Amino acid sequence: MLSKVTEDGLTGPAREAVAHPGPSLLIRGVAGSGKTLVLRERHLRLVSEGIGPERIAVLVPSAARAAALRDQLQLRISAGYEEIVVLTPVEDRKSV
Repeated sequence: MLSKVTEDGLTGPAREAVAHPGPSLLIRGVAGSGKTLVLRERHLRLVSEGIGPERIAVLVPSAARAAALRDQLQLRISAGYEEIVVLTPVEDRKSV
């Protein structure tokens, strides 16, 4: 049975992942399942709760996805921040 998709594009399980209270969360799924949407919305929720964007690290599988997610977050975060950290598992943070 498929989960109902809400107007913000999140399914029930995705909404639970965004609202997850713990500090760490692994999000897995097949291509096109909405992982990036969940990562973006969780990051924005944490920022809205007062966590500085530079204190949140996000790992994604490719440099292109990292750049795209970083751009999406920069457009949605209005408060000042030092940097948004979206990396790949093999990326050297010094080169970003």
